[in-house]
Amino acid sequence: RLKHLESDVLYVMSLDKSINDEIHSQSFIETVVDERAEDVYREVEMEVDLEFFLSKLYPEERFIVERSYGIPIEMNNREIAKAIGCHYNEITGKRKEIMKMLKRLGKALRGSVAEQKEAIEDPQHVMRGYKPLVDPADEPQILRSPKQKKNRKSVKPDTSAQMPLF
Repeated sequence: RLKHLESDVLYVMSLDKSINDEIHSQSFIETVVDERAEDVYREVEMEVDLEFFLSKLYPEERFIVERSYGIPIEMNNREIAKAIGCHYNEITGKRKEIMKMLKRLGKALRGSVAEQKEAIEDPQHVMRGYKPLVDPADEPQILRSPKQKKNRKSVKPDTSAQMPLF
């Protein structure tokens, strides 16, 4: 992001530099103070991250998430279901599944370099769990011995005290 911003900046000046050439003039830092600057940066960063994640969803999935959380308008389950053509009881389940997919993508983006690469190159596979994040060839093989049958002793009925039925 900084490299991108750096390419757009034509002229850079120090905030410690005085506004004019007088000895006791104010510096730029004294005139430009914004206590909300860090909050604004976080808001912009969150919007960029949100747009990244939403852009990886199918249109119907994106519609469900956006309208459920009030982007750009809030809708209830009945309104969402009517708009996409399904029963309103399905919306909650679909929203939960979509959020799980987004969590998988987020987890992969915070993971190893291989996981990050896969999440960027093919986010649908990561979100939907089509293929494992780790190549099975890289995983150590755990050799198990074949299951042994439990040795069950057969119980023979005691016929000495039985009475004839007929």
